[in-house]
Order: sequence, then C-alpha cells, then structure tokens
Amino acid sequence: MSDTFANRWRDAVLDCPEVEKTDLLVALCLMRHADYRTGERVKMFQSTIAGYIGCSRKTVNRAVGNLRRLGWI
Repeated sequence: MSDTFANRWRDAVLDCPEVEKTDLLVALCLMRHADYRTGERVKMFQSTIAGYIGCSRKTVNRAVGNLRRLGWI
C-alpha cells in the first residue's frame, strides 16, 4: 500500500457515514501497521489494538466485523 493509496483509503474511510468512531480508530491502527509492500496482512492481535485505542478486545472484534461488512478490509 503506497502512501498515496493509504491516504486515499484513509480519506474514503473518514468520509463514509456508516463507519463509527471505534471503527475508524481500528481502521487507522490497521493502516498504520499494514505491510506497505503488499498492502495486506496486518499482524496484530485484537488485544493489542484494544490497548492502543483504549477499548476491549470484543469492541475491536465488533469494529473489524463492521469494517469487513462495509468492504473496507
């Protein structure tokens, strides 16, 4: 994922009215830790993401599900 693609992706997620605040925080965390050579395969535990953004692992799991449902990941 190039910086340009990452910026466009981030802006599109920010503009999506169906993305909730927690979804956005999780998306930005995933983007920050993505493999920029391939744009995929974020290797993070949900509990780690939860610690970064200050919520439970269950909340991160719900946000990941919502991002998948919306087609962002």
